[in-house]
Amino acid sequence: MQSSSSVWDDFTIDTIAKVVRLTLLSPLFALGAPVIFVAQGLDIDSGLGQWVVVYALGVLALHIFIQLDRIWANKAWKTGVRGLMGERKIDWGAQIVLITGGASGIGKLLAETLALRHVRVIVLDKQEYKSEGDYSVASFPCDVSDFKAVARIAEEIKQKHGSPTVLVNCAGIVRGKTILAASESDIASTIGVNLTAHFWTVKAFLPAMIEAKAGHIVTIGSALGYMGVAQLSDYCATKSALMGFHEALRDELDTRYGAPLVRTTFVAPGQTRTALFGSLSGHTGLPYLGNFMFPWVGPHDVAKAIIEAINADESRYICIPFFSSVSWILRGMPSFMQSLARWMSQSAPAMQHFAPASIVSAEAKKSK
Repeated sequence: MQSSSSVWDDFTIDTIAKVVRLTLLSPLFALGAPVIFVAQGLDIDSGLGQWVVVYALGVLALHIFIQLDRIWANKAWKTGVRGLMGERKIDWGAQIVLITGGASGIGKLLAETLALRHVRVIVLDKQEYKSEGDYSVASFPCDVSDFKAVARIAEEIKQKHGSPTVLVNCAGIVRGKTILAASESDIASTIGVNLTAHFWTVKAFLPAMIEAKAGHIVTIGSALGYMGVAQLSDYCATKSALMGFHEALRDELDTRYGAPLVRTTFVAPGQTRTALFGSLSGHTGLPYLGNFMFPWVGPHDVAKAIIEAINADESRYICIPFFSSVSWILRGMPSFMQSLARWMSQSAPAMQHFAPASIVSAEAKKSK
């Protein structure tokens, strides 16, 4: 039986947000409210009745606004009725998905999940790709921060497998050092893998997508792109820069290359249970309140959201958990509100317990 403490650990602000989204913010629920009100014999022209009507119309207007935004962002009128209705799906059998950083973490889970669906998957990673299951995944060792290496491997991939139709830039590293403690190599490698690599892979694989007038580029950012944290100056800087990269890429596809149907998705997850930040598990957030406001995200949740965006053939912003979707507001808030959020998340104290993924992995092997 699950203990009461573990039950409460699973109860977070995301639980409340999901319930509200499926009930109070559901158009069906909202439009049913006036009907139920009248069915109860109450006067719809009364003060309370008017508020019920305003609520129903407000939710309906919000839903229409969201759908219009989806249609505009994806130029859905160019994809027929199914695109307008949000029912367009891609043909997975025709896709070649390339994932950087696919030897571990979210990238590996995404690669193996797609491979289970018999999708052709290619992994680029400096580490060797090792699988415990029988997954059909093509792997190429590559330092994605090296332009010449990426260009060379790209040509090899095109000759052996064809041009990728989906590019997921998932490679990322964390050094976890203060600005003064970080060496030139630490900073250069973090910027190279977390930011510059996106330019190299896009330069290598985007031309074929533009020519085909179809494709999807997924950029893995972070909620830390909205808020700097001690010992993560280089990491936060790269994640913040990726937002600008993503937005500029989207604008160039629309206004320079005439390729609005090449989709772009930006992913900004919060603290995720992978080896990258695995050493911080149990150290972040105030007891109860911290976990309630800033829950950890499972890598399968991130992978699932990415697959849904690719499958729908839509450009999306994916922000999970809930605090990630509103963390941008912090930048416009007073300093004391920003300090309060940092205090609740306990991010600075938690980073004192940080250990690089390689160390965490080595310790895990010793404990087995």
